[in-house]
Amino acid sequence: MRRAREYFSALPSSVVNWDGLMAKGTITKLDPNKHNLAEIFYKYFDGFFHCVESAKLNYDGFKSYPGYEYEPVRTVISDISKYFEDKNRPLADYDALGPTDTPFWLR
Repeated sequence: MRRAREYFSALPSSVVNWDGLMAKGTITKLDPNKHNLAEIFYKYFDGFFHCVESAKLNYDGFKSYPGYEYEPVRTVISDISKYFEDKNRPLADYDALGPTDTPFWLR
């Protein structure tokens, strides 16, 4: 994700056709007037890094407890029905995704 953020920081917001994505009536907190894509998607990158740091702290704090098992960080859609589907998806499904496979959230 750090590499993605770096890549996005080199892309001006003008590389996206926002008119096509921001159809009339679309509700979004994205601001296409920001300077680059990293700024537009800042809250998503920031949230991801916060979750990773939280997972590291959780692991370091509890790894010595008997029976403790690491809980992987998952990025999911917060739509309730999709959330339960993603929550119960086996990790092997994520591991099996190839570089050209459609991400689960786009299916």
